[in-house]
Amino acid sequence: MKSKKIIKITKWIWITAVIIGGGYYIINNWDKMIQYFNLIPTKNLFYSALFLLAGKLFLVFFSKIAVEKENHVLPYWHAFRIVSITQLGKYVPGGIWHFVGRYNAYHDQNLTIKKSTRALISENVWLLSGALVIGSLFGIFSQLGQNILLQLNLPLSPFLLYVYAGVIIGAWIVGLVVYEWFFINKKIAFNLLDFIKLILIQFATWVLLGISFSFVLPDLQIQMLPNTIFGYSISWVVGYIMIFAPGGIGIREGALVWIFSGLFPTEEIIIYSTVHRFLFVVVEIVLGSIAGIQNSKQKLFNSNTQPDQIKSEN
Repeated sequence: MKSKKIIKITKWIWITAVIIGGGYYIINNWDKMIQYFNLIPTKNLFYSALFLLAGKLFLVFFSKIAVEKENHVLPYWHAFRIVSITQLGKYVPGGIWHFVGRYNAYHDQNLTIKKSTRALISENVWLLSGALVIGSLFGIFSQLGQNILLQLNLPLSPFLLYVYAGVIIGAWIVGLVVYEWFFINKKIAFNLLDFIKLILIQFATWVLLGISFSFVLPDLQIQMLPNTIFGYSISWVVGYIMIFAPGGIGIREGALVWIFSGLFPTEEIIIYSTVHRFLFVVVEIVLGSIAGIQNSKQKLFNSNTQPDQIKSEN
């Protein structure tokens, strides 16, 4: 009983720290953001936030699928609550608290330590590999990506570009199949339809997030989309793996400045990346708040129905 009370107190401390961390970022950057936001049309900001929201909702599937690979059914909106609340932990200094929160959430689903750990690893393997591979695929057919290929002294031709893309896709698929077979669960038969669904979710996620970033750039054009999907996906990976920076703040933006320096002046891309980061934080806080309200309602519902169940059993 005492240990449960300690866990409950710890969770509330963690949630409070998350809210303070996210709120501090918004308040600390408010004046700068007002100035930057005035440079971008309001409708573009709205569409950017809308596509960000869609991309974040697709990200929930990675958590849902990772848990289900461990023979545990997890409804989408339950996974949504877990992801939306725990993801705010990355803004708490230390860079690992969203991992801790996610692990505890999986453990609360009655997954064993081994299964919780494996679900967390699977989720991150899919996230990082998907962002890297899909970003690279769009990069191969983008101006920014081809500039990097030229800097690496790799030959470019329409045929070779498709060869590079085929090699990347083939290596990725083989890697995911090997990972699933040897590290997730050998006893579960490989399901081709589930695997294809995972690949499609990956594409949808990073395309949506890349489009979101394109809306904060000037003169949005279809031709720019491969550049933005490439640049955003790769910069996201860089920011994600730098766990010492809460939420990758500053790291992702620095990567965006470096990647897009061939298309925009440094001062401009700093503004665009900062605006998009602000939108990103706001969307995450909104989703976290919705998830928190849902969580509270669910707990209230459970507490109200439990006494009735006990009476009916007696």
